[in-house]
Amino acid sequence: MKTSRTLLLALFTGLSVLATPFASARPKLKPTPAPQKSEAGTVIESVSGDSVTVKASKTTTTYKVDNRTAIRVNGIPGTTANLKKGMHAEVEASGLNPGFALSVTAND
Repeated sequence: MKTSRTLLLALFTGLSVLATPFASARPKLKPTPAPQKSEAGTVIESVSGDSVTVKASKTTTTYKVDNRTAIRVNGIPGTTANLKKGMHAEVEASGLNPGFALSVTAND
């Protein structure tokens, strides 16, 4: 009985020593990138059911939207149907997928 305990203890100690280098080899997780906001003076160029195209300065960008995209028009929750060409807008794009809009805030 004492021999089997000693054998189990030696086996456990040996395995833990062997496993130590592998424990530190795990990949480190990268932090999620922060969302990106559109620049000031952004205006809606066009809207479809699943995308919003905005223009800021000389740059035009199209963002995908879906049912998870938070849309606010004049401070009230809305949908893409409430967004109109020419409205001033601020788009918050996903840090992981810059072509996806997390939120669109528009004003007349």
